[in-house]
Order: sequence, then C-alpha cells, then structure tokens
Amino acid sequence: MLKVPVRGLPSKKVVYEFPSLKGKVEGGSFKLFLRAQLKKVPEYHEAVEMDFKVEGKSSEGIPIPVNTLGRWLFGVSGYAGNARFIALPGKVPYVEVWCGGCEEEVIKVLDRLFSYVGGKRI
Repeated sequence: MLKVPVRGLPSKKVVYEFPSLKGKVEGGSFKLFLRAQLKKVPEYHEAVEMDFKVEGKSSEGIPIPVNTLGRWLFGVSGYAGNARFIALPGKVPYVEVWCGGCEEEVIKVLDRLFSYVGGKRI
C-alpha cells in the first residue's frame, strides 16, 4: 500500500509531459481524457494510505473514499486531488503532481501510471 499525504505539498513537484497528445486534447478535456484512459490500468487502482481517512461525497450524499492513487490524483466530488492538468492550445500538455510528503515509491508508481499514455517525467 502506498503512503501519501492527504494534501501533497508543493515542496516536491513532479511534472509529466505528454508530447503525443499535443493538439489532440486541450483544456478541461485533457483531465477527462487522462482519467478515462488511466482507469484501465492497475496503478490507477493501487491502494493508498493517509494519516487520516479522507472522503468526498456524491450528489446524493454517499461518501466516496479517497483510497486509491487515481482518486488521490484526480480527486472526487468534495476532494480536489493532488494533480494539476494543463493543456494550452499549441503547447505540449502536462501534469503537475504535488508530492511533498510522498514516499519515493509513489513517484515510481506515477512514472508507470503516466507512461501508459505516453507521459514522461521532466
């Protein structure tokens, strides 16, 4: 199980760029595209442990636990997540993950996760 902070600190920012997606996904669709693709891979569903229990809530009020790497990165309703997805017109899209407080193993898993869609750490 991966140990992650409830909220990653900007003291350790890990950046991934996606050259093959330049001009193909922009704006908010970049995050949606990545999430849809990465939900298909095991690393997205890898269990995470935090210092205390964190959850969001569905529109019906049902708790959504933040208990996987994907939910920790992308967020759920009521929990913003720990990644920023930037895809500006004409530029290579990239993701910033704030990992201050993360174990080194988390970075290795992120490397594998984003490599499924051509992401490279810079």
